Amino acid sequence: MLKPILGCLCLFMASVEAMAQPALQLELSQQLDADCQGRQLMTVSMAEPGQCIRYQLILTNLGSTAAESVKLKLPVPKNTLLKQQLSLTAGSINLPAIQLLPATNNTGGESRLEAQLDKLEAQQQVVLQYSVQVL
Repeated sequence: MLKPILGCLCLFMASVEAMAQPALQLELSQQLDADCQGRQLMTVSMAEPGQCIRYQLILTNLGSTAAESVKLKLPVPKNTLLKQQLSLTAGSINLPAIQLLPATNNTGGESRLEAQLDKLEAQQQVVLQYSVQVL
């Protein structure tokens, strides 16, 4: 004789909440500034001595949470002279939240620019620029 067996199917549901992460996108572009005045910007592959190169850096937080303590170290190429310090040109960030540090020489003899953003909110963008003159 078969005995009826009662079974119990229990479903356990687990929920895992992942920590949201900032997702930083960095775009660096350069343009030739032939007269070093910002009036004749063009895209070329070579620069002559005396001409300037303008670098533009766009930093965007594509994530869903703020990015904190973002440090940028931007090289000043060899055989160039810093013409325009790093400056904030666009973005909705408050200026006290970014520290623009003066150009420094590292141990290799190359200069670099440094910036630190205390906080870059989700979906926020900041645009920075600097220029160098070719020696």
